[in-house]
Amino acid sequence: MSERVIEGRVAATDGGKSLIDYLCGRFSYFRRGQWLERIADGSLLLNDAEARPTQELKKGDRLSFKPPSLEEPPVDLNYGLAYEDEDYLIADKPPLLPVHPSGVYFNNTLWSLLKQKLKTVHIITRLDRETSGLVLVAKNAAAALYAQEAHKAQAIDKRYLAVTHGSFPPGCRLAEGWLSPDDTSTVRKKRRYGADRPLIAADETGKQNGKADQTERGKRGSLAESCATRFRLLGAWQASDGPRSLVEAGL
Repeated sequence: MSERVIEGRVAATDGGKSLIDYLCGRFSYFRRGQWLERIADGSLLLNDAEARPTQELKKGDRLSFKPPSLEEPPVDLNYGLAYEDEDYLIADKPPLLPVHPSGVYFNNTLWSLLKQKLKTVHIITRLDRETSGLVLVAKNAAAALYAQEAHKAQAIDKRYLAVTHGSFPPGCRLAEGWLSPDDTSTVRKKRRYGADRPLIAADETGKQNGKADQTERGKRGSLAESCATRFRLLGAWQASDGPRSLVEAGL
């Protein structure tokens, strides 16, 4: 099992702050007293050395934190291998297995399981924890760069199968719209779909707000982006509580 270490660099805007004030403002999931305890027991290092709560931070300082071990929820660890060569593998991920470490999940993730097999793990395509399917993984930096560039150029075809409630109309349907931050959600990275162009779009904010765009981007994550998904009916049947449809979704 891997040991969890969280690392990060101090930004220029945080230079001059004391370590304890920075931690309490930046990582509010621990209270001040809890951060003081973790500094005292050596769980947090500053530039690979013991840290003091009152130390003044400088731009570029490196913080390393070993969080306490948490009991991770059980998951299905039985992933499959659909393909493998010297540069890539394609993992067949079961449902309810997280891809990346996040929150309480660390060892019970696809990334951690692959680390037991590979020296380096570069996950190119990801799936939500609840979703099963194929995940493309590069086994070295050169293969990762090639695949990432192909992904950016939309040269990787991604299709999903979904079972829906109700009777989906026959043929194909194209949903074109926008993804934007969902400010009503407690999940910071959650985004919502809308058919209409949002008030703040990624290509307009910089022109309207100038430097304020960086602050807004930091608070809200990625700004709005256009998107399109093509849906196609593959099959339909009657369940005990109503009609069901099998639909293919292509990004």
